Amino acid sequence: KLQFLYFIEGGVLGHKMCGICLRLLCKEGYSTELDINVALSEQHEAWEEVSKAVARRGPDCFRETTVSNKWILTGAVLQMRGDDDPTPQPFGDCDLLLWNGEVFSGLDVMSHLTDNDTKLVYHHIQQNLKEKSLIDAVMDSLQTIQGPYAFIYYHKQTDSIIFGRDPLGRRSLLCARNSNQFLISSTAPSCEGIFTEVPVGRIFSLKATDDQILLKAKPWTNPLYSKPFQATKCLQNTPLPQEDANAIYKSALQAAVQKRVVLSSHAKRKTASPDTMKQTLSRIGILYSGGVDCAVIAGMCEKDVPKGESIDLLNVAFGESPNTTPDRLAARHGWAELQKAYPDREWNLIEISITSSDIISNASHIKKLIFPTETIMDMNIGSALWFASRGIGTLVPKEASKYTQPPPSLIRILSDQSDPPSHDDSFSALTSAIRKELSWCRDSVTVSDLSHAHQIPYKAAGYKKISDYIQAASLSGKVKCTGRGTELAVSLTGDDFEEHRAMQKIATSGSDIVRSGATVLLVGMGADETNGGYSRYRNVFIKAGSSEEGLKKLASELQSDFDRLWTRNLGRDDRIISDHGKEARFPFLDESVLQVLQSLHLSNICDLSKVMGAGDKLLIRSAATLVGAKSAATLQKRAIQFGTRLANNKINGEVTLEVDPDDLLSQLQECFDPMKRESRKRSHKSMSSN
Repeated sequence: KLQFLYFIEGGVLGHKMCGICLRLLCKEGYSTELDINVALSEQHEAWEEVSKAVARRGPDCFRETTVSNKWILTGAVLQMRGDDDPTPQPFGDCDLLLWNGEVFSGLDVMSHLTDNDTKLVYHHIQQNLKEKSLIDAVMDSLQTIQGPYAFIYYHKQTDSIIFGRDPLGRRSLLCARNSNQFLISSTAPSCEGIFTEVPVGRIFSLKATDDQILLKAKPWTNPLYSKPFQATKCLQNTPLPQEDANAIYKSALQAAVQKRVVLSSHAKRKTASPDTMKQTLSRIGILYSGGVDCAVIAGMCEKDVPKGESIDLLNVAFGESPNTTPDRLAARHGWAELQKAYPDREWNLIEISITSSDIISNASHIKKLIFPTETIMDMNIGSALWFASRGIGTLVPKEASKYTQPPPSLIRILSDQSDPPSHDDSFSALTSAIRKELSWCRDSVTVSDLSHAHQIPYKAAGYKKISDYIQAASLSGKVKCTGRGTELAVSLTGDDFEEHRAMQKIATSGSDIVRSGATVLLVGMGADETNGGYSRYRNVFIKAGSSEEGLKKLASELQSDFDRLWTRNLGRDDRIISDHGKEARFPFLDESVLQVLQSLHLSNICDLSKVMGAGDKLLIRSAATLVGAKSAATLQKRAIQFGTRLANNKINGEVTLEVDPDDLLSQLQECFDPMKRESRKRSHKSMSSN
């Protein structure tokens, strides 16, 4: 016989975030209490690490409860809204609900802002149980919900467990099994053995008898989303006038942001940190690269965040010169643009600059959090998100926005002069261009930056090459040059230089190292996969050869990426961000936003016959213009590992094969079936030897 020891760990109640975990310790051949205690001792160190990881996700409340001498339920809660005090985990009188999620709509949440989501979900299930079977009662209650969640529900009468994730997989839930134990957890940094994401698209029932564990799965019968980019649908929809499509999408996205912001206005601010570091008073933060996706979110937040409250813009950059990275430069300009568009809002730009030693000292911890994803790309993205969401950096003084010039990547064009300039003014275009390229962190700009980002009228001044023009300016004393070739560095001189130095002093005075107090972080995940943002989509479209065939291939590629979001991105990102006791929210993956995309023709979503920065993400770029982020509306896609220059630091990871969702379900079943598990091990060993 098999003897089992059961543990449930974690959970989120109400409008809260946390981690949930079911621990099942299987002891084959153990017949005495002493033997079980020995086994527990062997697992103690690993379990301590799991427990600490769960606690980090919910710093406001942590409690353990023992039920029926075999279930230990533990809750670690991050309070987001609802009652003044956190509702301890687990919740329930007889049955018990462990809830890590948000109900943005689908239940009567807007009229119950003083209640919390866990209570609402629990009571809906209890009502359904009066007329339906256990799994149907849970499914019928959850499949009307719009919002991210993962859950574990203990049913006392049948001594069984129901668990699963929302249909999009926006909350992490992992399944692990080694020789001694079985674990379902939103994070499990110390576990070894077979490890997989719990599949989406179905919920699971788990029941333990004296000699076996029974696992069953039931598909969602009416999920609130389907396949937005199925060629048979998105290419059969009637194309709309682009202005109409833009308006419909903007309205849905604004509502998605509103739900994630308004409900947060009832939240407590983050508990003050135990150290003496200053902390902002913001409730809302945005992972802010200066790109079009986060710029749209920021502009839309302005409408619904209560007046008088600040919004944190968290910008991360890596390396020895973080202030010259594309994301840092774009973020500074976008921040200045936001302040100009919305001067009454306090926009806290927090610049998070990470050194190589910071990366090395935290790499092991981050690698455990991203597991079971472990490619180099996962490690790079996970590291950028971990440092950004930690929110420790330099708070840039508001006055600095007056001196923030557009970075080279924004291609600020100077107008050619129709008539040759006078001799006294022959270098004014050059000094003007240098000023536009300089920020308070830079003293010089390269010739390559000037030539690529500006049309300087050097020919009108009588010079054949821009280098000759710059050398003449240097001889005249208007600029100073160092270096050679296209990397020749050009700086200002005289009064122009002194003016720049004064600008630097004003811009950097009063800068403080702070910690963001925001407990809710709005992020742009899903924008590229749902709006054709990646450059490879363009390659697929062009390679197909014709517009009609290109759209079919593009639709297939978009749907494939959308189907993989839960296993490639969302679980990883949730584990990373939640490690700091903060909650990630994804407006671009709101169910209503996806339903709008499902109703549109693909040509309304993206037109990849146009250049990068124009034809991709048509709907988002239009929205950016309308919310005051005009410069960001034309920026091209920059992957986070490149825009932050993290990829230059060569963080190591392991390259792994992609896993098909059906294979993940098979792996989950193997966690309960020793024969299948041994068969898989032999197969994997054979593949490795080949």
